[in-house]
Amino acid sequence: MKTGSALTQSVGSSCSRDTARLLALALTLLVLGGAVRLSLAWRMRADLSELAALEVLQVFWTGLRLDAVVAGYVSLLGGLLLWLPGVARRPALRVFVPGVLAAAVFAHFVELGFFTHFGFRPNYLVLEHWRDREVWSAILQGELDLGLLAAGLALAALAWLVWRSLARRVATALEACLPARLQHAWLHALVLPLVAFLAARGTLDNRPLNPSAAAVGTNRIASELAASGLFNVAYDFAQRRSSTRQPLGELQELLPMREAWQRARTTLGQAAPFTNDSAHPLLRVVSGRSGAQPLRNVVIVVMESFSARLVGSMGGRPSLAPEFDALAEEGLLLTRCYATGERTIQGLEAVLSSFPPLPGVSVVRRPEARRNFATLASVLAPHGYTSRFLYGGQGIFDHMRGFFLANGFDSFIEERDFAAPTFRGSWGVSDEDLFHRANQEFQQMWEAGQPFLGTILTVSLHSPWEFPAGRAPKLPRHTLVPEGYSREELSNFLYADFAIGEFMREARRLPYFADTLFVFVGDHPVHIRGRSLLPSEQFRVPALFLAPGHVPAGRLDAIASQLDIAPTILGLLGRPFRSPFFGRDLRASDPSEALAIMVYNKQRYGVRRARRLTVLENRTQRFYDVGYGDEALPALPRPDHREDASDALALLQVADDLLRTGRFTTERCPGTPRARTTAEAGLGCEPWRGEARSELRGGS
Repeated sequence: MKTGSALTQSVGSSCSRDTARLLALALTLLVLGGAVRLSLAWRMRADLSELAALEVLQVFWTGLRLDAVVAGYVSLLGGLLLWLPGVARRPALRVFVPGVLAAAVFAHFVELGFFTHFGFRPNYLVLEHWRDREVWSAILQGELDLGLLAAGLALAALAWLVWRSLARRVATALEACLPARLQHAWLHALVLPLVAFLAARGTLDNRPLNPSAAAVGTNRIASELAASGLFNVAYDFAQRRSSTRQPLGELQELLPMREAWQRARTTLGQAAPFTNDSAHPLLRVVSGRSGAQPLRNVVIVVMESFSARLVGSMGGRPSLAPEFDALAEEGLLLTRCYATGERTIQGLEAVLSSFPPLPGVSVVRRPEARRNFATLASVLAPHGYTSRFLYGGQGIFDHMRGFFLANGFDSFIEERDFAAPTFRGSWGVSDEDLFHRANQEFQQMWEAGQPFLGTILTVSLHSPWEFPAGRAPKLPRHTLVPEGYSREELSNFLYADFAIGEFMREARRLPYFADTLFVFVGDHPVHIRGRSLLPSEQFRVPALFLAPGHVPAGRLDAIASQLDIAPTILGLLGRPFRSPFFGRDLRASDPSEALAIMVYNKQRYGVRRARRLTVLENRTQRFYDVGYGDEALPALPRPDHREDASDALALLQVADDLLRTGRFTTERCPGTPRARTTAEAGLGCEPWRGEARSELRGGS
């Protein structure tokens, strides 16, 4: 009969072996991920030849971190088994460990064939087509050969040998290093899941890793190698399960796709001819204005939470933007520009991609838009533009870094790239630090002799209202605080405006200022109040085009949208561009036809045109007339209301189709080296004849 000491030692030894099996499993998953990454890197070595040694190391380091996320989640699940009594724990682990190893080997085997076939890691396409035998048959027939089979067998052998060796070594190390009092089952059951949870987050920052962390630069192959196919698929599956998407058909009765395309063409084709050389049926050629003195560079400042409600030049009270108001006297101010949504990410997709807000999550976070999705940067790139995105926070937030680097931007500067900022808050470095760095970057690009697009996303104007003390004007003591705001937020607004003024004062002293177009636009409304289903006037954001000597000062009082920012920039640059955008050049369009689409709570749409407002929700439509006091009054349905609703719905249906089919791009189809323009555009590179193609029938 065992003594108490012997029994404790036996139980502790058993617990250590169980923990060792799980730790060995996690380490084996890392080895498998690294082996696959090394194999793909060797296969794609020609595409990686431009990378420096440190960049190659960054690829493998990032890949290790993402593989560790997968291993962390697996260990977290396995750690829960340690809570079972010994008689049940050991059989459960005997099933769990081999099952995970077999699943991992099979997933990596499929991943090798998937990468060979598609040229990228497994992603949302696995979830889209896992039931389609034709897709998998094509992959197997095209890629299944002796080399792939040998790789699969090698992975299986590697997994088993590594796990067995590590399980013994880790168990021995745990028993030798841990005193008996630390080998209790309950202690292991607490510690292992905690460590696994930290690994699953992938970082100690306030945001866990997501697949966009794989964007290590502008080399697509390098980013694909850094990625984890297992993590991509699991993450996209979780996103789908989190109700972040909603088919348009659940919100409104859809138009026939033939009618939707025709309406979209009518709405967008008034000022520029369509092309017939692209898979994007709405691609137009924007002609440069003859005799116009072209602007060379573009700087876009997307202003966090910068609402029109506090901007005096736009009728806001209290007036807390003296710097912006002074700039508005020099530029073209859009007094009725509407944000498309309530979040920064929706403002970015509208301003930089001129893409309307679909129900649910922004396209910046959707896997379908992770490559070859048109942005202003990708439109300007063929004309020699260098594009740089600057953000004071973490680029992993809302997948921004990954999206923009994959879609035209050459570099992304974020919080970690500021070595010694003067102020750092919860959301990142101060706007002053950000603007000062931006001026340095823009001047360097100007000196390099290339035209550039610089995009700045500010961050200071955000709760918990942290900003450098003593820099901005103080909020007057008797300032009336609007509903929803606090005095701290109003003081922060003054600082955000002050930082804009400092940015422009520094920019005026630099040579790049003279031939640069500056665009300032708020990202979204704040503190939406009132009983209205969709208080459209609260969606107004400041929007200003500033280029002294190039753009005449004035005010444009017609309806405008964030969607119109990028097309208007193209018009002001005075060159011919291929425009895939859903907005319009405000200086070349009929103001009476201007349309603004906005979404509230990801599923309630408002459509503004002239003095009309139409609200679309739950397959119903409500109609309002907007009085001159900006009050929306219920109205009886009229034909113009219904036309507004149909036009907006057509744009949303077309946008959804272009996203799903990967056709929101400016790329030419093979065999069409030179753009042609015609009154009848191409649909899938075939002349448009008003016919609905099979892939366009139906809705979302």
